[in-house]
Amino acid sequence: RLKQLLARHVKIEAEQSQPSEHGIICQASSFGNLPKKWLDDFHSTLATTATTATTTKVKPPMYLVAPTISQIRDSVEGWVSSVALFISKATVTSWQSLWRRWGPSAASRASCDRRAKLRAEAMPHVKTFSRFGQLGLNGKTSGESGETTTGVFWLYIGSHNLSKS
Repeated sequence: RLKQLLARHVKIEAEQSQPSEHGIICQASSFGNLPKKWLDDFHSTLATTATTATTTKVKPPMYLVAPTISQIRDSVEGWVSSVALFISKATVTSWQSLWRRWGPSAASRASCDRRAKLRAEAMPHVKTFSRFGQLGLNGKTSGESGETTTGVFWLYIGSHNLSKS
């Protein structure tokens, strides 16, 4: 179903952004067993677009985002928050290159206001998938204006966990 929606509604022209400047982020509080074939199929699904003749078929890199052990320990809830976070050791070791740390860096948190610091110290429970990339400013393609910014092509928010089942 998600693949059909992306194929119908996500239009990314080749001139608008190069796939090498894109990325797909999968953030969840639970990552079950992720076999290679399943993860490859899921990556292909998330990379789906309404293609045109000028669009390339290169899949953007995909990243799995989760809090670190120290983020859990130092969070507002402390170790209690780890009850809702499940990531199998096999998944972590099998896909080491895909993992990214959840939340802002320590340097970014230091410069945040009090409310932002508290948000950064709370453990995530929402699940999100998104595709981002470089976009030209003022509705122009990056080639026309020369100026770019990072934008979100699509965002999916749900209450699911990421697993084969």
